[in-house]
Amino acid sequence: MSVVSHTVRVQAFQPAPVDPNKSVLSILSDIFKDMRRNKERWKKVQAVVANTVYAVFPIEADAILQWINRESFFGLVVHSYTKENNNICSNLNMAFRRQRQTDYRPSGDDLAMGPYCVVY
Repeated sequence: MSVVSHTVRVQAFQPAPVDPNKSVLSILSDIFKDMRRNKERWKKVQAVVANTVYAVFPIEADAILQWINRESFFGLVVHSYTKENNNICSNLNMAFRRQRQTDYRPSGDDLAMGPYCVVY
């Protein structure tokens, strides 16, 4: 992943500098509060999430891009995880299980699905 694409991903979720003293839950709360207040923020997040899902399941990525309101987008993120005919659930669950390993080093696929995990 290039530095540019990483920067675009981070700025889509959190355009302001992140306070390193904040907990992960606090940072996630800030992200979702900003997405509720800023009508354009969720569209940027939608594009990043669809892009990350594309590597695992292109049809689902296209479906994620189709939604025109925030609530439907969030609903589809959850729905896409629960669908039995795609690899999203199995890929995420495998990544979550591997995190418990002491010598865990995330694969490119694990890292790529990060934006989807944040929204899910």
